[in-house]
Amino acid sequence: LESCSDQEQETKKCEILDYAFQDCELLSGLVFSNRVVRLGDRMFTGCKKLKKITVPQDCVVGPNFDPRNYLTVERATNQDTDTVGQQ
Repeated sequence: LESCSDQEQETKKCEILDYAFQDCELLSGLVFSNRVVRLGDRMFTGCKKLKKITVPQDCVVGPNFDPRNYLTVERATNQDTDTVGQQ
C-alpha cells in the first residue's frame, strides 16, 4: 500500500491469509478495517487470550476460521470503520 495514493488506499480491499496471526499469544481483541473482505482459515490458532474480533458486515469468513468455536465474531454495524488494531 505504500505506493498507492491516499485515494487508492481508501478503496483498496484485502484478504487476510490462513494462519495470519498464528501463535500471537498476547492478542486479546481485534477490529478489522472495512477494507477486509475475507478472513482465512485457522487465522488465530494458538492465540490463547483472543476472545472477540470485529469484522466488516460483508466480510467472508473461511469455513475453518475458528474450528474450536472459541471466538466471538461481531459484525461491525458502522461501515466507516477504518482502523485495524487491538481492542
